[in-house]
Formats: sequence, structure tokens, C-alpha cells
Amino acid sequence: MLGDAATIVDMAVWGWARAVLYVLGTDPWEKLPNVKRLLDAVNARPAAQRAGHWLQQAHREGRCRGINELHDLRRLHGEHGGAVEAWAAQQPTITRDRLTELRAGLERRAAAVPSAAATAVQSPTHDIATG
Repeated sequence: MLGDAATIVDMAVWGWARAVLYVLGTDPWEKLPNVKRLLDAVNARPAAQRAGHWLQQAHREGRCRGINELHDLRRLHGEHGGAVEAWAAQQPTITRDRLTELRAGLERRAAAVPSAAATAVQSPTHDIATG
């Protein structure tokens, strides 16, 4: 845990460690200094900061409970930004099946938008010499 790269174990512990204050009361950190150290270390990582309030809220509200689902949402958000955040806000629960549907929809949408390079190759060019 807490090596050079974040792992799924770090994310799982981070998810539960954030609930310690709610479960154990006002100052649990005297009894659990290593959990506090881990929580602070993960919170300081860019990936945890990028997770954003929307992802934490989905977890706290119980709409997204699985660590794999949280990980996939974070990854998809990194690739597709606000579309994933808007989708997540509309979901009563975020399940593996719903994430599979979201991923397929995002892939279809990306395939439907031609890249600039492909458009340039397909567009006719005007040759000044031939008019």
C-alpha cells in the first residue's frame, strides 16, 4: 500500500478510512494514527484530488459502492470528462452493467466523431496551379 503507484487496495482503504470519523466519533485518530497517515497520504495524491466531489458524493450516498466501479468511473472521467460526471449524477445506482452500457455509448460516440486528420484526408484540396 502507498507505493509509487496507487493500487486498488489503496483506493479501498481510502474509501473506508474516510468514514472513520462518522463511525468512531470525534477524534479516532489518536487510536488509529496509521489509518490517519494513510488517509492523508492518499488524499494528497493527484488521483484522489481528481476524483472530485461528484465521485465521493456518489460513494457516500450509496449509489456507487463497489471499489471496481469507483475505479472505472474515475478512469472513464479522465477520458471523457463531464459526460461521465453528468451520467453519474442521473443514476440511482451505479452498477457494473450500467458502467458497461456507459462505456459502450461513449465508444460509439467517439467513433461517430471523425478525427481532424481523417477529415483532412477526405476533404478535397484546392490546387492553386490547376485552379
